[in-house]
Amino acid sequence: MVVCHQDCSTRPSVRVENPLISMFIQDDPKAAAQLVAQRAGCPSDDCRAHDLPQYPQDIEVATPALGEMVLSVRRDGTVIPTNLEEVVQTKSFLSFPSILGINNHEYDWMLPHFFLFPGWDLGMTCENMMILVFMLQKLHLPDSALGIIVEEYFGDMKDPVGIRDAFLELMGDLLIVVLGV
Repeated sequence: MVVCHQDCSTRPSVRVENPLISMFIQDDPKAAAQLVAQRAGCPSDDCRAHDLPQYPQDIEVATPALGEMVLSVRRDGTVIPTNLEEVVQTKSFLSFPSILGINNHEYDWMLPHFFLFPGWDLGMTCENMMILVFMLQKLHLPDSALGIIVEEYFGDMKDPVGIRDAFLELMGDLLIVVLGV
């Protein structure tokens, strides 16, 4: 979990409280590449491009067998020079220009693939939403922040689909937008 703290006089400070980042940052991406190749139907560990499907209809047939998405970021020694937790702790980030693009569905793909919340696509009850939002307290937000967040994103909403959409927007803002700013 990445926690951001900000006041008006300083830039945000960030601290890593969870080793989940290390699950996605790898020194050697070979294991992730082999998993993708295996799911794509490559018969051996030494898969080459000519072994993979060559035509769009072959790719469409192989795609459902790929299963869950493989997410991997390679520690390349340049953009991600060392252990990411160490970079965050020492604030030794490299400076480079970046552009953050925002759309209305930043979080939609993550929820089913990583959390597998049963029935999420049909909507969410206020009770389910509050249980999930309650987990935001682990972000060490000020006591007043949770109420403001719930009011801003959910108001007095009762519609399960509206609650789901507001929850997805909240999670997209927390996991994509806030970290990108």
